[in-house]
Order: sequence, then C-alpha cells, then structure tokens
Amino acid sequence: ADACHCGSEITPLPNPDSIERVQWKESQGLVIDLTLTPTCLINTAGLTLVIVGIAVLLTKAWIVAALLLIVGSTCVMAAYGKRMVGILSRAGVASPQANGNHTGSPLQQGAQVQTSLSGGSDVGLPDKQAKDELICDNVISVVTLVVIPNLLLVYLFSDLGIGLQTYSSFAPRHMRIVGDVLVAFGFLFGVGIIVFDWIEWNICIQVLTALVPVISFLIAAFLKSLVYSWAPILVCISCIPFGMGLLRVTTARTVRRSSFYTVISIVTGICALAMLIAWLLWIALGNNEWDTETRKRLVQNCGEVYEHVYPHMELDYDKHCELGAD
Repeated sequence: ADACHCGSEITPLPNPDSIERVQWKESQGLVIDLTLTPTCLINTAGLTLVIVGIAVLLTKAWIVAALLLIVGSTCVMAAYGKRMVGILSRAGVASPQANGNHTGSPLQQGAQVQTSLSGGSDVGLPDKQAKDELICDNVISVVTLVVIPNLLLVYLFSDLGIGLQTYSSFAPRHMRIVGDVLVAFGFLFGVGIIVFDWIEWNICIQVLTALVPVISFLIAAFLKSLVYSWAPILVCISCIPFGMGLLRVTTARTVRRSSFYTVISIVTGICALAMLIAWLLWIALGNNEWDTETRKRLVQNCGEVYEHVYPHMELDYDKHCELGAD
C-alpha cells in the first residue's frame, strides 16, 4: 500500500453518514413544505374514505362500507399511479416515442427502459447526497402506507374486528389444500421464468410475471392461516417496510435521509400509540378483560377452528383443551 502511494495523499471518499451530518448542521431541522398538490388532496381523500369505510364495517353497514372502501382505494391507487407516471415520464420511460424509440426487439426495448431508469434522477437507489426537504406529498404517502396496513390488521385479524370470523372462514381443510396448490404453483412459476431468462425480458413483462408468484404466496398465507396463524399478520406488517422502501426509491429518492426516517418514526409512533389506546378502551369499555367469560366467548365464536385444527378428530374445548384435560 505504501509502494502505491506515489507521494500523493489519498482522500477517502465521503460516506453517507458524514454527508448527512454536514447537511444536518447546515439545515434548519425537519422542514416540510405543506403546499397542497392535486395528488396530495386525492391521496388524503382516499385515505379518509378508507378509514371511514373500515369504521362503518364495524357497524355492519356492508353496502355503505364497500362503497367507501372501493372509492377510497381507487383514490389512493390513482394518486400513487399519478406519481409513478410523472416519475417515469421524467425518466423517459412513459413515452419512449418521444425519444425516437419506435423500433427494436422486446429485449432491446427492455434494455432501453432499464437504461432510462438507471440514468433518471427520480428512480433508483436513494441519492447519497440527497438534500431535498419533505413535501406534503411525501408525508401523506408515509401516513397512507402506515395507517392502512394497521387498520386491516386490527379489523381482519384481531378480536377488535372480525378476527375470529376470518380465521374460522379459512379453517376448513379444503382451504389448506388450495393454499398448498398455490404455493407449489408460485414456486414452479418463479423457477420457470428464471430458467427462461426472466432478467432479460422487457421490464413491464418482468413486473407482471413477478407478481404471479408473489400474489400466489400472499393468497396462500391467508388460506393456510389455521396452520400458520402468524402468516397473514406478517403479510400485513411487511407491507409497511416494503411500501417505505418502494417510496424511498421512487418519489422520496432525493429527500434528505434524516428527514425521511424522522417522519416515518413520528407516524409509526403515533399509529402505535393510537392502536394501544384503542385496545385499552376496547378492554375497559367493552368488558373484554381476560377472564372465564371472555374465554367462553372466544371458544363459542371459534367453532370452525376447533372442528378442523386437529386432523384426526373434532376438538371439544371443555373436554380436550381445559387445564388438566387428557
């Protein structure tokens, strides 16, 4: 190493942490541009409708709740789709004809798209020297990606919502069989596309084909929830970091790292606190303390689970599951 020094001083490359410290000292702390954009308003309206729709579900007004959820989900997806269209158009992907890319094989088109993405400033790994401040659009995206999975988790897989009915509906044996079939299909499909050089395909076809095994595994996680009760819960929780990662490499790629993760910490902390308060109120005001009456109610509402959880025979809680039972 000394022989290769050649009398010149080697300046170490700056790492992201040192760059971040310099930027933080020069900044004014967490700054958010609260200018409202049409995309932000659409996203906010969609998130509000989803929250109200899930609340209406608790009242069993199914038609009203379904309409609210459909409209809200459409608004959220439209908002994120609008963001992605803007990003891809700036990267030269949405309108390849504008760049003269009228011809070429699918492989060449895929290479052109990937080159545009890697060269664009809006898509890719986060910029190490990113220094942009947060905008309202970034904040509402983070709130959406945190709140919706938590609401689905509470409503679908806990006793605050319809958790008992959810697990009971997936309890029959044929549900597990279909889940096994989907897992095998997803695995074989994934291996098959890799064998046929999936990495060389057009990027749009890559995304569509990659969704097939992913969706198969996600559906199987729900269908096999009687055996793996943690699987659908893990799916809902995993949506949060996956969504944050997707947000970080797209719309928030040039946002300063400390600002981005500070907002995530604040939003997730507030959401966790809200869920804790809701759970405590549910216990205190709904007489849901862990006692004999609560256990009996859970047993009565989980008849399908006790019927199918043991493959050799139907279980009776009082006979087979009580303390000291044989």
